[in-house]
Amino acid sequence: MVAGRDRAAGAMLAAGLFLIATGCSGSTAAAPPAATAPVTGMATTPATAGVTDAGFPADFTGVSWATTATMAVVAVYSATDGHLIRRLTVPMPGGGLGDPRLFPDGRTVIFSRGQGSCAQTIDTVPFRGGREQVLVPMTGTGNNAIIPGDPSYSADGRYLIYDTVPCGPSGHALLHIRDLGTGRELTRAGFLGDADSVFLDHDSEVVFDATMAGTGTGLEVLRMPSMAVTSHPAPRGCRYQALAGTETETDALLQCGPSHELSVVAISLRTFTVTSPLIRLGSCLGGETISLAPADPSAMLAETYDACLSPTARGDYRIVKIRAGQAWRVTSGQDVPQVASW
Repeated sequence: MVAGRDRAAGAMLAAGLFLIATGCSGSTAAAPPAATAPVTGMATTPATAGVTDAGFPADFTGVSWATTATMAVVAVYSATDGHLIRRLTVPMPGGGLGDPRLFPDGRTVIFSRGQGSCAQTIDTVPFRGGREQVLVPMTGTGNNAIIPGDPSYSADGRYLIYDTVPCGPSGHALLHIRDLGTGRELTRAGFLGDADSVFLDHDSEVVFDATMAGTGTGLEVLRMPSMAVTSHPAPRGCRYQALAGTETETDALLQCGPSHELSVVAISLRTFTVTSPLIRLGSCLGGETISLAPADPSAMLAETYDACLSPTARGDYRIVKIRAGQAWRVTSGQDVPQVASW
């Protein structure tokens, strides 16, 4: 859905149909154990050119922070210090922007474009700059409108997953998987919300985090072509808050316990359970996004927020680069890019 700073407040309402709980768990369960070489807090060492040259991508995409959603733009930012490199869209009247994702070939960015009260499309724009185009339009008007959102690509670029939500009281939210080669779609009842989707097993299944889909705290696996969904619980007292992966690797941001410990963990592609913690980012943190570098999945980009504030308080957001149990802070503050991803 359209980007916003709702998650620290703990909830998000999508089209009046689903309340997506994204706040802090009240469980007393402990956080998962630290990695072999534990990092108990995010490193504050600024990223250097040497680190970037060592395999991190030089830039990332995100939605600019703005006091009003209509002023936000999709832009490209430096992965060294977070400075803006170029704007890809212009401010437009409507409901703001969200879900920017880079097409696997690196040439195109897909995102949700809000266009007013219960009006939205899925658009694309060239990564190097160019004309914005509608990929998935909304259908109908008023209470009969059906709006698309929450797009993600498969790693090979063949499939697009997204959802549609009705504006009126009738109808149902649907999940769509579109074959971009043939234009054919598979659908089923369901909703992604802000869930991150990862295609696995030669595009025969899709895993997404149920917390952001508003259906639980674990992971859900959607299998094609049956479109059957299987649920896999999170560790006791924990919830997944973001997900990223490739055909061979899936990692997640996992928040646990009353101190809201946030870790990056590896997920088994066979059992969809946690196989090992990769790094502990710290306490009183929530997860906004995580992504893996296409050319080197060991290089991660994550965005976190302050999770122990009152619902009306505005905390800081942090974007960090991660590799081999270490994290380098790219940028932090209240006005950093939203939904940062490689």
